[in-house]
Amino acid sequence: NGSVMNEIDVIPEDTAKQLMSKQTVNYLKEKWSNELLQDRWEPGQGYLARLVKTTFKLYGVDYEICPMDLGLSNSCLDQGLMEWHQETIGRDLKEYGATEIHHYGEID
Repeated sequence: NGSVMNEIDVIPEDTAKQLMSKQTVNYLKEKWSNELLQDRWEPGQGYLARLVKTTFKLYGVDYEICPMDLGLSNSCLDQGLMEWHQETIGRDLKEYGATEIHHYGEID
């Protein structure tokens, strides 16, 4: 239909990449949040960690994920929980095309 063609907006490639990567990252953060919260440690279990984060690029856009981005607190136990799952997080990121994946964290 010709009238619909007039409603099509052209967006720059960079904007399209940002939109696609943001949707993917939001999906993954929700997935990880659900998985991590299901595996929540009991008080006093697990190990303490700090400065935990994962950085990566997706479609050329830089991201950084911290425990609070996944619905966890910034406590040392929650940071340890995220650190415990960073291998899974990295595997999922690779599956969705992320590059330059780096995991950070210190056992406290």
